[in-house]
Amino acid sequence: MSTGRVKDPELNMAAVHFLEFINRDVSALNGPIDYSKHGINCCDSKAIDTRCNPIEVPDDDPYLKVTNIRCLNFSRAETFQDIGCTPQIKHPEQINYQTPTIDLSTVYGVNEKALSTVREFKNGLLREEKIAIPTNNNTEDICIQYRDNETICYKFGYPEIAKFDIRTTTFSLFFTREHNRLARALHKINPCWKDDRLFKVARMINIATAAHMFMYELLPEIMGYRNMINHGLISKYVEHVTTYDEDAVPLVYAEYELAMKFFHTLWDGRIKKYDKNLHFVGELSISDTLFRPDLIKNNTDFKNINRGTFFQNAGRIDDIIDPEISENFYGRIEKAHDVLAADIQRGRDLRVPGYNKYRKMCGMTTAKKFEDFLDAMNIEKMEALKALYDDVDDVDLFAGIVTENFVQEAHVGPTLYCIMAKQIQIFRFADRFWFERGDQFHSFSLSQLHEIRKSNMARFACDNADIEFIQPRAFHIPGPGHQNVPVACIQIPGPNLNAWRDNSCQKAVLKTNHTSSDTKTIYVQQPYATNHYVSIYNTLFSYKPN
Repeated sequence: MSTGRVKDPELNMAAVHFLEFINRDVSALNGPIDYSKHGINCCDSKAIDTRCNPIEVPDDDPYLKVTNIRCLNFSRAETFQDIGCTPQIKHPEQINYQTPTIDLSTVYGVNEKALSTVREFKNGLLREEKIAIPTNNNTEDICIQYRDNETICYKFGYPEIAKFDIRTTTFSLFFTREHNRLARALHKINPCWKDDRLFKVARMINIATAAHMFMYELLPEIMGYRNMINHGLISKYVEHVTTYDEDAVPLVYAEYELAMKFFHTLWDGRIKKYDKNLHFVGELSISDTLFRPDLIKNNTDFKNINRGTFFQNAGRIDDIIDPEISENFYGRIEKAHDVLAADIQRGRDLRVPGYNKYRKMCGMTTAKKFEDFLDAMNIEKMEALKALYDDVDDVDLFAGIVTENFVQEAHVGPTLYCIMAKQIQIFRFADRFWFERGDQFHSFSLSQLHEIRKSNMARFACDNADIEFIQPRAFHIPGPGHQNVPVACIQIPGPNLNAWRDNSCQKAVLKTNHTSSDTKTIYVQQPYATNHYVSIYNTLFSYKPN
């Protein structure tokens, strides 16, 4: 891959950051936040952390050769062996600190303790308050003071993830606001509902909204709508989906965690800001927004940044990556960084097999020589791999993924499509709380599911991003050429929450005893057994496109 800035002609930064938000909602390695949270610097000769595995910088590095930097910080992902839960003689299992399902754990937390810190315990609401950064912030609730004069922080269920960069923070705030909007509307519709029921139903709708926008609105732009329909990843019908596999375990594949790093190419290293007339009013480098929620304490800045999210072009999905992302992603937190080197190192850390192993699993032939790669990539990419690796079996999975030609009607190659498809099957069919199911006590009724299917990013942004106008296809840039002209928010349709009207509430209002409507059980997410990364290859799954 090379560095540069090439605009995508269609997708905007909302597509980039919502994709990243969902990825962080299901997968969180400890390694990437070690430096920011604990100050671990593996390039320090005095570093004694056993997980340190720094990357050596060659003397002829095109970017760093003019500096004295010959080491890049990198620490291995924390394993169950590291924390004493598994014997050292067993194969290392990296810990996933998130829940492996789409459940907005970034907002709600991964356990009841975290959840209790963000609930108001009144009318089903979440706290939206800004908090001051403690003088001596040694708590697990990470509020890094990036600049001395910035003292504002926000409370989220998983703060290390939610406050990482400014657009992840804004999406976390969007979903917090959406929860409260839903809770208030439900309370108005059903005045007899008490706090706990209002909270749990609002959370169910909020999670379903996130999952629907991800699966049905964003992923078809990347993987191709017809491809996803043909492979059973999404449904073209409005009815319930009943293909739950009770033997499947919710998990995140190590290959998926690695493969999603391909989308670093989508990132633009700038945070552009636009005023209410959609005029450009300035920009920030993304590295200057890490752990800086203070940047949006002013409502005008919040609105301007949010308009940029929906009106700024994404980077093009290709083999070119913005230098701000590839070389300076951590800004002042680290002296130097090479995101591509770190991505390849992470694949080795996760012990995923080489690229050639996945070709057969994903419907291609196992390569015997480099020229056999030409069924999936052009000759220039093949020659580049040949120059870097001695043998076809040495090629790293990530290196193979970024060199492949795209699948028809998609923006990903066959191996990445295959890995994403296998993970989506797990998201959809291993989660007994998946919003499309209709055979559980807690399931949405068909009329409620119909309303969930009306949710869309444009309406979601109008309700929570404080913007006045937006294009209907909210993951695309606006413009007459795309038939996607911005319109007033009042023209953007969305779900009708009257589908959740509880008729017994109207009767209960006339009584002093409201017990009958308040005691209905609303099931909550249960702890998951698999919070480590599993290899697709090692589980011997076989996925072949039709």
